[in-house]
Amino acid sequence: MTNLNQASHSRSLNAYAYEAIATHLQTVIQHEADVLADTDPEAIHQMRVGLRRLRTTLEVYGRVLKLPKAGQEKRIKKLARVLGKVRDIDVLQKRLSEQYRSHLPKSEQKKLDNMLRHLHQQRKSDYSKLKKTFKGKPYRQFKLAYVQWLNEPCYTPLAAYTIEQVLPDLLLPLMGELMLHPGWLAGQTLHPDLTESTDLSHWLDQEGIILHSLRKQIKRVRYQTEFLMPFYSSAYKKHVEKISTIQGVLGQIQDCWVLNQTLIEIVGKKWQHRLPTLAAKLQGDRQELWKSWYPLQQQYLDSEVRNELRLLIAQPQAPQTESSRSDL
Repeated sequence: MTNLNQASHSRSLNAYAYEAIATHLQTVIQHEADVLADTDPEAIHQMRVGLRRLRTTLEVYGRVLKLPKAGQEKRIKKLARVLGKVRDIDVLQKRLSEQYRSHLPKSEQKKLDNMLRHLHQQRKSDYSKLKKTFKGKPYRQFKLAYVQWLNEPCYTPLAAYTIEQVLPDLLLPLMGELMLHPGWLAGQTLHPDLTESTDLSHWLDQEGIILHSLRKQIKRVRYQTEFLMPFYSSAYKKHVEKISTIQGVLGQIQDCWVLNQTLIEIVGKKWQHRLPTLAAKLQGDRQELWKSWYPLQQQYLDSEVRNELRLLIAQPQAPQTESSRSDL
């Protein structure tokens, strides 16, 4: 494989596309052995992140790249989905056992333990499918396609551009899609200082999935910004850091949604009656997370903040040195 750093000193568009693909593929392959050994749940997470970042790279630089069929975005999405099923159960198991169990009375702990056993069996099934997928021919073809492409990369004529010439054209559509996401308007009828969290929980159960979609779009922006941060000022970096904070809050809100849906599937629609202490704890957590999310949401609905972000993206600067890159 070509040295991953071979293009790092060039400002050509194809060089940045190459570096991103090489780095993310390396992440995927690096965690493959641990994923197949199933010794560390974090390996599954990191491999999934690598695939997602690779997919975002294809979305952003797609007009520049000529990739083989086995390396197309559709294949990456399927692989990430298989990892995601196991990862979601790992997160849920950890949340139930470490965050909630000790706060429950013994009667509810027994019910929760039954639920954890159910999740353990489900994970075994999902992991078996994961292992089969990553030992199968399609995954081998996927890796081979990228190794061959990295050794002999192929681009469209657009690769002749320098990164400075097209940088705003790459990032503005991505940021525009984020800023136009309906998730920023979600829950505007809810009072920010809710004293009763039942209304909030009901809204999140019915409509909260839109926030999960917003979070996924935020991740796409962050993934791409990692490679392009040297071209932007500290003011833009602060926006990215704040958006990263939003991603974290929305991720915790999504974890609560997944927990509620799982309880419905395993325990039943009226699980709150069987696990009242857990239900109260979950409601309280959602309320606190909403209070964290609300001011951030309002900030990025502000026209001045949005205009500032657009202007920052439209005005890239001379790149910083390699050592000054931000690790977002």
